[in-house]
Amino acid sequence: MGEEPNEIRVFVANGQVSTAAAVFGPGFQDWLPITQVFGYPAPVPQYQPVYSPPPAQTTVERRQEAGSWLVRVRAKNSRGDRKRNIRDFTIRVYDEAGSEHVIRFTNAAWHDFEMRSGDWLRVSQKNGKVVRVANQTTGEVYSVTPPGCLQMVILLVAIPVLAILMF
Repeated sequence: MGEEPNEIRVFVANGQVSTAAAVFGPGFQDWLPITQVFGYPAPVPQYQPVYSPPPAQTTVERRQEAGSWLVRVRAKNSRGDRKRNIRDFTIRVYDEAGSEHVIRFTNAAWHDFEMRSGDWLRVSQKNGKVVRVANQTTGEVYSVTPPGCLQMVILLVAIPVLAILMF
């Protein structure tokens, strides 16, 4: 190659090193096979991938604080009450670190969520309460409504109707 290049760029995508390198300098401005640039066998570069966030931002506690939590289902139990139109959920999950947790919430609806052992869920929280559960495996998203909201709406509509009927 005669002269030495000023800059060599090796691209990394999805943790894999590219098979070519961009070489820049006097007489160089081209893509060359990595074996021509580094010799054979090509050395494996020591790098910190650009797409990888610092470890302090990937802890489960940070994700929970941020309001979104990716978990894998171990077991699900739900119990419904038709009279009150609510369903209580208890979901045992594994977080990304492999620790087991229990997520409990109540939905103001009778219908059940579909989730099976091994499904990946994205649980969204607001003020420490579950507001959305997205099953990444099936692609379904469930909004969680706390009990009492629907009853309050019915009460607010019923009061003016009763007032009209009484007069």
